[in-house]
Amino acid sequence: MLATATVKNIRCRTIVGAYDWERNVTQDIIINFSVEYDATNVINSDNLDDTLNYCELAEEIVEKVEKTEFFILEKLVSFILDIIMSRPNAIQATVEVDKVAPLRRFADSVSIKGSRKRK
Repeated sequence: MLATATVKNIRCRTIVGAYDWERNVTQDIIINFSVEYDATNVINSDNLDDTLNYCELAEEIVEKVEKTEFFILEKLVSFILDIIMSRPNAIQATVEVDKVAPLRRFADSVSIKGSRKRK
């Protein structure tokens, strides 16, 4: 069976942006992701070790994102997709990253969404 895990509104801070002032401060970002995975083994075993552990995955994403700097959101999205697709049972994933308040006068956030499918 294929299953999809969706994790919404992960909040963290990182350096992201191309402007000089953005390179000197961490900014709030919100990460949403969904990952489709093969759940055959976990259905048979009912064991956490056989599933895609979305809690561990979310923690790893936050830890690595907060330790890395990015110039553009597309690179950040790709970085997160790399982490997700490193899971052997991940089939495809979609990531959306919101940069909170970059256009303070006009919008609450700007986001980039990307996806990747195992070949």
